[in-house]
Amino acid sequence: INAEYRGGKCLIVCDRGCMDGKAYCDEETWQRILRQTRQTPTTLRDQQYDAAVHLVTAADGAEEFYTTGNNVARWESAEEARRQDALTLQTYNGHPRFHIVDNSTDFAGKIRRVIDIVGELVGVREEPRGGHRRFLVKAFPDPLPVDVVTTHLEIAVLMGSTVNHETRIMKRGPENFFFQSLREVNGRPIVTERKLSSKEYAGLLNQVDPTMELIKKVSRSFIYDKRPLDLGTFITPPQWAGVTLLYAKVEGDEQVALPPFLTVEREVTLEEEFSSCVIASTAYTASEIEPTTPSEELTIENLTRRRARLSFCVHSKEKHPALNSSLSM
Repeated sequence: INAEYRGGKCLIVCDRGCMDGKAYCDEETWQRILRQTRQTPTTLRDQQYDAAVHLVTAADGAEEFYTTGNNVARWESAEEARRQDALTLQTYNGHPRFHIVDNSTDFAGKIRRVIDIVGELVGVREEPRGGHRRFLVKAFPDPLPVDVVTTHLEIAVLMGSTVNHETRIMKRGPENFFFQSLREVNGRPIVTERKLSSKEYAGLLNQVDPTMELIKKVSRSFIYDKRPLDLGTFITPPQWAGVTLLYAKVEGDEQVALPPFLTVEREVTLEEEFSSCVIASTAYTASEIEPTTPSEELTIENLTRRRARLSFCVHSKEKHPALNSSLSM
């Protein structure tokens, strides 16, 4: 109300979200709720909230502080709380701005981390909280042995970008649009982003670098070791089709526990050839990088190669064939 009538800025923090209900009912009931409300998991998860921050229950990692004595609504045992927390955590898997705050610090530190996350999201924190790390994946099982949310991404590099400071726009699924700025700070890549309306996204299409290819990826979001991870397989540019990278958000210099079901060749966080500018460059080829090999015959590699061949035919006529029609796809 203050923002509407006084022109001030307003931050709304919800203790619970719409998707929480999925963790407390069976699948049949959840589907009936979606039908009756005319909603989809994507609209409830991604469109309702600019970000989702999950605070892991004290029953998982700080058991000595878990109690039912200070909240009449809390009745679960520690084991039940851990199980319910895992179900709730999974309901927000796939949100483009999903953060998990575990119990690796004391409670005051946990709250500070939440405040830092929110401050960074709304643009009032000057010092970057963390960064992103990426890993080249040699092979992975298809399907993955974890709960996965699959999303199609389109990334277009804007004019004036360099490998040290990229600016780009991203379409995530049919209705999520972002402006992203990637720069290197203290030897690690830092991504800052702003959510865009479809109108803002359409306006920025005019600033796309015409010498750069449109990057398309299939992204599989999953949770491992209390961390959201994204496994991205390239569809275009054609020379990158089938190459897969694992992306992880990190705080400071913390280490990333890599899933044992992935065959990771090496970390490529600081390798320039894996930046969007280089990948999208029409003067560069990825001929020395082997496509990732899923382990089943009917695989995403076969799918991406077929789509890449079709895309190559279109790209040979126009560099960004999807940009003019991307809002209607």
